[in-house]
Amino acid sequence: MSSVPYVEFEEPDGNKLIRSTHLFITYRQIIVGVVVFVMVAVAVGLVAGLTAPGKHQNGNATTTSTPAISTTVAVPKYPALAKPRLPTNIKPKAYKYLLDIDMTKLNFVGSNTIQIQVESSTNIIIVHVDGINMLHAPLVGNDGNFNSASTTYKVVDSGNYKPNSYYYVVLQNNLSPGTYYIRFNFTALLSSDLLGLYRYQYTRVSDRQQIWAIASQGQDFYTRRMIPCFDEPALKATFQATIIVASNYSVRWNMPVTKQTAVANNKIRYEHSATPIMSTYLLALAVDGFTYVEGHLSNKIPVRVWSRPSIQNDSYFALRIIINMTEYYQDLFGIPFPLPKQDHVAVPKFFAGGMENWGLNLYKEEYLTYNPYYISARRFNRIVTVICHEMAHQWFGNYVTIQWWNHMWITESFCTFYQYYAGATYLPSLYLRQDFVPSAVQVAMVVDDTATSHPLVLPTNLGPIFDKITYQKGASIFRMLRDYIGPANYLTGVKAFLKKFLYSNVVSEQVFDAISEAIQTPINISDFMGPWVYQMGYPMVSLIRHPSNAALGIMSQQRFLTNSSLNPAVDPPDLPYPSPFGYKWTIPIRYYTSQDRTTKLIVFNRTADSVQISWPPNHWIKLNAEEIGFYRVNYPKENWQLLTKAIQTDKTQFSNVDIANLLDDAFQLARTGRINYEIPLDLTKYLYKEANYLPWGVTSLYFSAISQLLSNRESFQNFSKYFQKISSIQADQMGFSDTGGWMARDARATILNMACSMGYKPCIANATAIFNKFMQDPVANNVIGTIREVVFRFAIENGGTIEWNFLFKQYTNSFNVDEKRILLIALSYTKVPWLIRRFLNYTADPSKIPSSSMQTVLFYVSRNTVGRYFTWEFFMDHQSYIKQTFGTTRKILSTITQHYKNQLQLNQVMKYLKEFPENSPTAKSTEAAIIKRINSNINYLKNYESTLANWFSHNVVNV
Repeated sequence: MSSVPYVEFEEPDGNKLIRSTHLFITYRQIIVGVVVFVMVAVAVGLVAGLTAPGKHQNGNATTTSTPAISTTVAVPKYPALAKPRLPTNIKPKAYKYLLDIDMTKLNFVGSNTIQIQVESSTNIIIVHVDGINMLHAPLVGNDGNFNSASTTYKVVDSGNYKPNSYYYVVLQNNLSPGTYYIRFNFTALLSSDLLGLYRYQYTRVSDRQQIWAIASQGQDFYTRRMIPCFDEPALKATFQATIIVASNYSVRWNMPVTKQTAVANNKIRYEHSATPIMSTYLLALAVDGFTYVEGHLSNKIPVRVWSRPSIQNDSYFALRIIINMTEYYQDLFGIPFPLPKQDHVAVPKFFAGGMENWGLNLYKEEYLTYNPYYISARRFNRIVTVICHEMAHQWFGNYVTIQWWNHMWITESFCTFYQYYAGATYLPSLYLRQDFVPSAVQVAMVVDDTATSHPLVLPTNLGPIFDKITYQKGASIFRMLRDYIGPANYLTGVKAFLKKFLYSNVVSEQVFDAISEAIQTPINISDFMGPWVYQMGYPMVSLIRHPSNAALGIMSQQRFLTNSSLNPAVDPPDLPYPSPFGYKWTIPIRYYTSQDRTTKLIVFNRTADSVQISWPPNHWIKLNAEEIGFYRVNYPKENWQLLTKAIQTDKTQFSNVDIANLLDDAFQLARTGRINYEIPLDLTKYLYKEANYLPWGVTSLYFSAISQLLSNRESFQNFSKYFQKISSIQADQMGFSDTGGWMARDARATILNMACSMGYKPCIANATAIFNKFMQDPVANNVIGTIREVVFRFAIENGGTIEWNFLFKQYTNSFNVDEKRILLIALSYTKVPWLIRRFLNYTADPSKIPSSSMQTVLFYVSRNTVGRYFTWEFFMDHQSYIKQTFGTTRKILSTITQHYKNQLQLNQVMKYLKEFPENSPTAKSTEAAIIKRINSNINYLKNYESTLANWFSHNVVNV
């Protein structure tokens, strides 16, 4: 599954994972509210990081929060029910199930016959169910027909044990080892929370009717909402389904239809062929009124992309990627795609970016459709990488599956790695291998630098966690391993691993062992990977000159923490995963110097206290070439200054990746008080002559974070002048065009956004002129997607009522998900007070804006320097609606207070919390996080505003 592209703003428990005897932290507990695009959330994470020098900050926006559940659990009738994992003496072999779906009542009736293998004598059978009601006691027999010729076994007790989502069947006598069958007859409602087998509505554009449809999400613990099953990834089996549904709907399942029959009540019965052996979480179903575009693999296997009829033509681009990536992965791994068809569905309401269900991949609609007028360069990148990720899962995850969810990093990390490295072969113009650094390495570091992060491999009762550590950090570690052992060895090892475990399950050590067995290398892969996988965090390599030999440097390592006052080698109390390696790592360090720009390798073994490195006197040195390693570097001030001068003199001495690496490390070190802010800011001086996205992309994240903190303060004046100065030259050169490759377009949008937001008048004038033409004729003068967000935002920010009303009408009339997102964001930036109030009130009126978009609007209005002052008023006036809609006011409170930064605002929040208490554990931890963040903002300004103000005042000229 692609990492969830929408994330909550706050992880209230400060990244701590809560241990509970009968609890697995799940996907559902991570994504429980209205959410915003991940790139914005990364910026929020940087704000959080920037605002706490010397204090712990929470930067991992997708780590789970404490579930609000009772800790009192009834004692089960049978001991086996108390265990959170199924008994190991019964294995499923084959499922054959039927679902009869009622699209009016929004429920279904089903039957499911499971062939099981009993491996040791038992009289109890336990399966998973959630929200399923049995119509009668299950049948147990010696064959699946359950007719007069069958032998049946008397059931004496059956029922639910809800703490573990179990349904138990107790027999009068023990079953001896052998093959048996159990049949369940059941009914259930279609869920409404986008998990399991769920219902949703979409608008049919032809007549604007709201149409009910069905999709599914089985990963991680939700197939049990669809059928009674052994819902653990290692309990693989084959599946065969029959689906009955109204005749005006189309049906897609994992495998092709073998027989289609009209039945009573104007329904059609669809019978499907059996799947290969696979895990339950890969089961899928889609029922809707969609149409498709079709292509074929070279072996004639059909590939279809399904979508709402009105956007069918937007599916061809995804179809091409899917076909090309399937062929690419087949050739790369030497293993064919095993199913007789591929269906890919653009689901209007879907949690994740995509889900790799074998034969029936489901995606959030905007990641399977491409319209150049609605898609920015960043979003185009996301479409490509999501599809490449899901296609990689056909091998990593579907063919070879994890043994249990605490090892989920294996498959997600492989797929995240290949979404960039395989995607780069299809679209070289996206520069995905270079983009891996800011989008994977640097993003993962931001969320892995607290004392309460988590390792890639979790304890068995924790996980899965769908976050930047599981996906981006793991991919970064595989990338580092690939470089360390060599790309050819890496590919040989990966292919051997896949072939060894086809249709099977693995844990992390088996992956390392399989790669080691397949290649010739003196490197102990398991020993190398262990510290990166089994302990959280990452190292900071510190370099100093050798005190008695000017031609040498001395490197040391320690864990990098945002709270630099903590002992990096000591775990917090009660941490469920203490480090087995003392927070030391074996680090492959690639480096070069100004004297010799040939990249060299030195290995810093985790058992060494320090390592000497060749470093010619009076020359700069650059460690972590191409940011291949997952670590930060701190240099002596003199080396930072030499590197800065070299970039300003001739930036071609460094790759764009290395410049982005230096900027990111420097800003991170400055925000934690390890170096002075003059170092990262001095690095930005050369940007006026930089056209590449990578350095600008890194800078823009820190620019945005600092901008929000300094906004509406005297220090903001010189800050804005400086960034206007360095962005205006490139803004003028690039203009509001759509030329160049995808990375050039990304750079253009980033630079124009900075220049316009800092008040550069020619930039604003161009944006408003383009928008005025668009208002005159939105069809003839449509705005291309790569600059659309910039044009719309700054036309609204610098316009009035006419512009706002026009754009809101565009929002109301649009049926494109991406377009509606762009319009909502732009509308949030108006400076007209009464329009802000009206817009906020619209979010409490579902006929104007769906409640699911309230948090998105509030997030962006809170970034609006005028709008943020109206969000508190709105919040207080609509408490009841917010509480009724979201079950709590705390998530919205967290959103509107993200930029609070003075004592008066803090007092206001604390007064509210006292007057309107909520007592759930989640609410309490959210409150603590809100208070911590406001205090951090206050402390940041206290500690750094003067330094920043002085630097900007000395480095700005009249513009």
